[in-house]
Amino acid sequence: MQNKLIQYLKTLVMDSHDLAQRRVGLASTLLERAEGCAGRDPQRAEELRSAAMVYLSVVP
Repeated sequence: MQNKLIQYLKTLVMDSHDLAQRRVGLASTLLERAEGCAGRDPQRAEELRSAAMVYLSVVP
């Protein structure tokens, strides 16, 4: 029974780690795209930066 509990807790930790990685990954992608288009289209770059910040503030 103790092994099952340990396995369950490990699964919870791994799932929360994966969720955090996905969260950071999307925001990072948005920021990278903003950086890439900043010279050509500053307004679009600002929109992408704003989207990344809003995403990070909403997603737990």
